[in-house]
Amino acid sequence: MHKSRSNSAFRLKTAILILMALLLVPLAASCHDTTSPMTRLAEGTCAELDGAKVADAQVAMDEAISLAEEQEVTANQLREQLEDKCPQTVPMLDLLQVAKETCDELDGAIVLQVSGILSRAIGRAEDAGFSAPDLGDAMRAKCPDMMAAINSISEDQQEREALPSKMRVKLDNCYSDKAVGSVTNNSNVTVEVFVEVQFLDDRGTVIDDGIDSVSGLRPGETGNWEAPYLGDSSFAKCRADVSSAFEK
Repeated sequence: MHKSRSNSAFRLKTAILILMALLLVPLAASCHDTTSPMTRLAEGTCAELDGAKVADAQVAMDEAISLAEEQEVTANQLREQLEDKCPQTVPMLDLLQVAKETCDELDGAIVLQVSGILSRAIGRAEDAGFSAPDLGDAMRAKCPDMMAAINSISEDQQEREALPSKMRVKLDNCYSDKAVGSVTNNSNVTVEVFVEVQFLDDRGTVIDDGIDSVSGLRPGETGNWEAPYLGDSSFAKCRADVSSAFEK
């Protein structure tokens, strides 16, 4: 009977010791983990930035800044931590900073300012060792709506610049006081076309020029033009070309 009580006490003591060990192990581990949340965030961000594609790096940095702000740490303070822990990512950090500042600058800018803003940004990106497409990737991740609007403006501008090349001008005749001909709209929009005529002497020197326009020319349509000659002396020949075309 005495032996049974002794065994029970031993088992109880052993169970208590095991329980204490289980409780103390995580406590000891937490006591030894002196790494601050900010340091862990910086180390994790370094791991994500190292070797990442530009767009992925932008997303990772935005998430890191958001988490840092929750800990009342500014973006500049986070960057200082990253520069200290992973200096190899500094060029990428520079590119992402250019993208952010460019997005901010474009917000509220007028169309005429866009080209200059982007040109300066591309120069800064190249200074950091990146190309214009790299900057574009970063900006599409940072301000996608802004970049979509810029692409739309760029496409519209390219289309406008290409309109004259889609007009086919024909010179029918050069009279003593005018030149006449036609122009065909080979684009997919309705346009106003300006036709410029040069009047030349027998040596090929331009002695005068004239202009006429055809308005409301729909896709596939052909319109006639007539450019007057207002020079004092007679001309030997003339030639015609489209000087500009605008969507109506």
